Amino acid sequence: MPTFRSLAFALSLSLAALADAPTTYAFDPTAVFNDDSEPRTVLRYGYEALKGGRVDDAVGAFTYGAEHDNIAAEWKLARMFEAGDGVAVDPKTAHDLYSRLVRRYAEQVPEQMERPFVSAALVSLADFALTGVEGAVRRDPRRAEHLLFRAAALYQDAEAQYRLGALYQSDSLGAPQMRNAARWYGLAAKKGHAGALARLGRMLMLGDGIPRRPVRGLVMLTRAKAASANSGITVWFKEALEQTTMQEREQAAHQLISEGFAKQDHQFSLSATPEADLN
Repeated sequence: MPTFRSLAFALSLSLAALADAPTTYAFDPTAVFNDDSEPRTVLRYGYEALKGGRVDDAVGAFTYGAEHDNIAAEWKLARMFEAGDGVAVDPKTAHDLYSRLVRRYAEQVPEQMERPFVSAALVSLADFALTGVEGAVRRDPRRAEHLLFRAAALYQDAEAQYRLGALYQSDSLGAPQMRNAARWYGLAAKKGHAGALARLGRMLMLGDGIPRRPVRGLVMLTRAKAASANSGITVWFKEALEQTTMQEREQAAHQLISEGFAKQDHQFSLSATPEADLN
């Protein structure tokens, strides 16, 4: 396993890109932490440093945490380089860090509190596999499928289930696999994932690769719209109102009430006029 100094040096190369001239990686973990420092102490220091604009200290703290098997710190470090959170976007460094995290659990099951970080890393690696990383990672949709399946099936990750559904609905793997897409959307939708609710609701409304069920489709799109401000979901919802009859809208309203939707601080009405909207 690489040492703190070797990994810190590699990360400092990415940080140096932020300045016109080369910089020195100056964070000294021994001045802040010791072997008895709790993982949350390291995390808190890193987040506070990042919030305060002390990027070197944040990267140093998260790197120290990663070298001491703090999976949350390791994930945050990778996420910083993936999203450009205080540092220059560096997909190769992010990919390498996510890969290191995932390899740690190739033959062992993470603890319950660690699983979200492992599954999130798998989803990010799948994104890299779908797009490729110039000079580092070739585009490989099949590998993306494998990574997403691992997160979706093994860790029951809703985002991975949604992404896997989207992959099957696309032509990235060849002909779209609409039933597979609907299956994975359905699993994510049960967890309240707005994107999955919307896409599956749309498929049910149109009969797109699966039997048409407009009432159920409208129910799912209603839930999606309540859970997300995404403009695309709002458009699909309004189209669903235009494509359903008064009787179908009434049936959808009854289903929503029976499922407790009206009791969850959602006030809604399905009018006979297609222009009606949910509040």
